[in-house]
Amino acid sequence: MTDLIYPKVSIIDDACDWTKVIIWRMNAGARACSRSVFVPCPNPVPVAGIRPKFAPATKVAKEKKTAISSTAKTHTATVIFADGEKTVEIRETATAWTAGSKLNFDKVTGQRAGVRGRCRMLLDTIKPIAKQEQVSTSVEELSAQKLVAIMMGKKLSHQGILIAIAKFHPDIKITAHQVQKRVAAMLRSNLVGIIQHNETPIPHFTLQSVDPRFYVHSKRNMG
Repeated sequence: MTDLIYPKVSIIDDACDWTKVIIWRMNAGARACSRSVFVPCPNPVPVAGIRPKFAPATKVAKEKKTAISSTAKTHTATVIFADGEKTVEIRETATAWTAGSKLNFDKVTGQRAGVRGRCRMLLDTIKPIAKQEQVSTSVEELSAQKLVAIMMGKKLSHQGILIAIAKFHPDIKITAHQVQKRVAAMLRSNLVGIIQHNETPIPHFTLQSVDPRFYVHSKRNMG
């Protein structure tokens, strides 16, 4: 569901000047070799009068439901073998009850087909297999409101946000990569006031304000 709220889109133009960022990345190797003091990466500078352009989001393909196999066993029955009685799983065909490619029994007499002997099925012991009720466990998703409540007014890293989610919403399952995508979407949005701190090697974020329209856009992307 997180991927539906924040789908992957290719950015055509984010309306920012990346010159300082490109130069910082070009000199990163030289700084590492010379063991110079850590220099935080500068943020892209928004260009006034230009709006970001995004490619249209692709629709998520629906999963195809697989049909139930025709060879699935549907009943159980007691079969008399040479070494005693055994309970086997069987399925019904047009002319016989079958427990395998070489284990077929006549529907009328219960005698094993193609084999002479005392091996036969007790027809009065045929019972349908009880279907186990599948318990539907729906995993709760992290809404935009809950993420804002966790981050508002706090200086948190990606790992700090993940720890806070596990503390206040233990039923929600979310990965570190999904948290990074959610924060990156907030940084790109013009409706969210968020500051990125690059004083340390691990970036931290402080959420200051959120326009209510941000929640509306999140709900639209869920459709």
